[in-house]
Amino acid sequence: VAPLGFVLGMPFPLGLRLAMRRSSALGSWAWGVNGFFTVIGTVLALMLGMMIGFRMVLLLASACYVGGLLALAWLSHGRPEGGMLAVSHSPAAD
Repeated sequence: VAPLGFVLGMPFPLGLRLAMRRSSALGSWAWGVNGFFTVIGTVLALMLGMMIGFRMVLLLASACYVGGLLALAWLSHGRPEGGMLAVSHSPAAD
């Protein structure tokens, strides 16, 4: 159980580190989205498990992890520093 838990626990801290390198606002946003989906996902997994079966919930969770790993790869290699993910501040907005 420990090796699997370690592997499944790594995408979020790695993704958060990459997001913080891009922008502190993006890192804060990622932390908030993670908290939201942690709460919603727990309830949703139980409800979906009763409706479609826990095997399907496991497959959906696996698809979410694959999507997260793809996003992690995109963040680490997809855009240069200061690209579209960066928050820009214009003098007029201040």
